[in-house]
Parts: sequence; structure tokens; C-alpha cells
Amino acid sequence: MNTCVAVTCVAVLILPASLYAAEEATVAVSPYVGIDIGLARIECVSAAGAGRASRRGALIDTGATVTTYEVVLTAAHGLSRETEAVIQTCFLIGHAGRQYPIEPIWRPEQRGRGFTDDWAVMLVVGRLSGQVARLRIAPLAHPELQQMISNDAPVRLPLRFAPSERECELTQTRLTVVEVRDGLLAHNCQAWSGHSGSPILINLEGQRYVLGIHLGSRWIFERNAPLRIAPMVTSRVTG
Repeated sequence: MNTCVAVTCVAVLILPASLYAAEEATVAVSPYVGIDIGLARIECVSAAGAGRASRRGALIDTGATVTTYEVVLTAAHGLSRETEAVIQTCFLIGHAGRQYPIEPIWRPEQRGRGFTDDWAVMLVVGRLSGQVARLRIAPLAHPELQQMISNDAPVRLPLRFAPSERECELTQTRLTVVEVRDGLLAHNCQAWSGHSGSPILINLEGQRYVLGIHLGSRWIFERNAPLRIAPMVTSRVTG
């Protein structure tokens, strides 16, 4: 099995809004939270065993019809730098609190690029049971997707405590040229501590896709407001 997720640069094509307006209809608000909407919950036991830290991730649809594993895309920050420590102490939480162990984990080589390198892929042993939604990665070859990104398309980020999602937008014009080149997305979705790893969802032709994962914020002093950042998932996860 070869598993690969990458965050890379995407060319931005700016076209009139009339060409993509029909594609901007947002998905209906889901009545569910957690794995019911593709939002993974990962818990890691502290080294001393004194407590647990909870984090979020996106449950990915790899396209495999028969498989015995789950693929989760999450933020790298907050995870132990030692892969073995993550495998031994972290679990994916399913329905009724069932724990699913994590085996391999992939992270990019840390090259001091901040948000650009801040992602990780986890392979989870076992297939989640019950009502589960797995998210497909947004197809960059889709003709309208590049237009939507460059024109601040509507997106959604699952909320932390409420059974709903907050409608928000991309704000690419707030990024630097370097950040756009590195494939980062900016959004104005409301987010709090603990939201890192949450999927940024976009609607294409009535289907829900994961476009990126929320990582954190950068303060914009001239606007006295945070700019929230997500790396774009631009290549496939295959089994």
C-alpha cells in the first residue's frame, strides 16, 4: 500500500464571478457531529498517563471499496516528534467511545516552513462501524474549483460543541505571494483552541469535499483580527 498526501502550490486563475456562481451553493447543515460528518476525534494519553489530550482530523475517503483501515489527515503540531510514541499513546475514537489503534504515521520533512509543513497522515487499524462519513479530497482538476478558490468561495468548518457548521469564506487576498505559492488557504471560519486538524469543507456539484485542514491563526495588526490558515490538500490518498 502506498499512502501519500501532499501540500503543494496551485496556480490561481481569476475569472468573472458569473462563471462560478452556480457552484457556490453551500451544503446543507448536518445534524450530526464527529465521525458522522467526517470529523475524526483522536485522543492521546500523556506520557505519565495522567490525562488525555483530544485533537481533530479529517476522515478521508480513499476510494477503496474493501479495506481494513481508516486514513485520517490532521495537524502535526501537538503530536510527539517520535512516531513510536504516537503509535503507543494515540487512538481514533469511534462510536460509544471505542478506541481504534494507530499504526503508521507520515509527516513531511520539517524545513522551517511553519504552516506549510504542519500536517500528518495517520493509518488507523480497523474500520469504523455505525454511521460514518468519509470525506473525498477536492479534485483540483475540477474546472470551477480554481475559480472558486481565487474568488473567496464559501466553505464550512465543523463546530466544536454544536451539532452544526458555521458558514464562512476563503480570504485568499489576505495571504502573501509566498503563502499562496506554498498552497496555503486563508479563511474566516470561526475557530478556537482545539480546532486544529478540522476539515475545511467545500461543495462541488452538490457533493462535499475536504479542501484543507485548519491549523491556526496569524494576527493581522492593521485589521486587529486573526487570519486563519489551512494547507490545501492537493494530491490523492490512495490505498
